[in-house]
Amino acid sequence: MKDQRIAEQIAQVDNDLADIADQLEAGDLDEATAGRLRSAYQEERASLQTQLDEAPASKQDADEHHEGADTSEGRSRGRAIAGTVIVGIAAVVVAVVAIVSLQEQTPAGNMTDGIATDVLEQ
Repeated sequence: MKDQRIAEQIAQVDNDLADIADQLEAGDLDEATAGRLRSAYQEERASLQTQLDEAPASKQDADEHHEGADTSEGRSRGRAIAGTVIVGIAAVVVAVVAIVSLQEQTPAGNMTDGIATDVLEQ
């Protein structure tokens, strides 16, 4: 997959180099600018070609190359579990605080049974 992406980038650089030649012939670029652009693109192509050459040649090499990814995935999975636990505990704490704070905090002496006693006494 990575090899394919690098090959596509090399093809794009080759197209850009061809465009420079076309623009130079058309007079859209002067020789100095075309030389600077050509030099930059050739350096980029050489770098991409080096990356492509150093890429693992076979699936077995790629599997060996990615063995280190297992440890990083394990760490990420552990962090995800720890994060889930922390968020779960926080949600429980918020729910308990909400329930306690939403309950009426009326002292027993101030509670009424719904009968208007002041009206009956008169």
